[in-house]
Amino acid sequence: MEQSRIIYKYRNWSIDYHKNCLLKNQLYFSSPRELNDPYDFKIHSDFSLLDTDYKKLQYIDLGINNASKEQLQKIGNINAYKKRMLSFMKLNPEQFQSEHDVMETARSSIRFGILCFSLKWNSILMWTHYANSSKGFCFGLNREKIEADKIGMSGLVKYQNEFPSIDPLDTNHMEKIIKQMHFKAEVWSYEEEYRISIIKEQALWPADRLYAFPDEYLEEIILGLNISEKDENEILRIAKVKNVPAFKMVKKHNSFDIYRKPCKYEYIV
Repeated sequence: MEQSRIIYKYRNWSIDYHKNCLLKNQLYFSSPRELNDPYDFKIHSDFSLLDTDYKKLQYIDLGINNASKEQLQKIGNINAYKKRMLSFMKLNPEQFQSEHDVMETARSSIRFGILCFSLKWNSILMWTHYANSSKGFCFGLNREKIEADKIGMSGLVKYQNEFPSIDPLDTNHMEKIIKQMHFKAEVWSYEEEYRISIIKEQALWPADRLYAFPDEYLEEIILGLNISEKDENEILRIAKVKNVPAFKMVKKHNSFDIYRKPCKYEYIV
């Protein structure tokens, strides 16, 4: 996957908060539960790796050591708690894994925010899936300027067929988060995805999920090949005001490829 100076976002002009990407320069960090990949943020610790009682007790001790005073009060007798937990993990491993996964998914949904881009502007699949069947638009932002703002952890998504493994005893939380956020199945590789993620210890409020970028971050605007004349004119007016290059997607003759042509918006009032 190549390095790109511009990162692209495909949008639907018929959706108001998508319009705000150009009207207000406003982006939204989605909750993991809003993502379309069913495995996104569902790469959890694999408790089958705790294959001895010693390892299971190590994991239980980690939880106790990281527990708050309130949590410790609920636990009560530590030795009795450790005995109950060890028994549960040994006798009901699938249930233990399932309950942990459900809890982690719920926590991620409220604590994490994800902003997804692509390195590509000419993906027919992306135009179809994310830009209202090519009736929408795509815009490009300057990657270096976005990264300089340090609004979150950023990087390219890695695609592989092997499911990532997370050891419950691994205390490198950053490595765990990277595996959860930046690894996807090979089938998604056509997206060439670039992500920015934010994390908060407590729940993210709607206002926490919004990010507004300056006009100078906007590098270009691209119109879908099926966009209506009305929507095209509305977007070109914005491009003219912001003095941003605009393009229109076009089908290549005798080919399944698409390309883009520059738009002239001088005549737009």
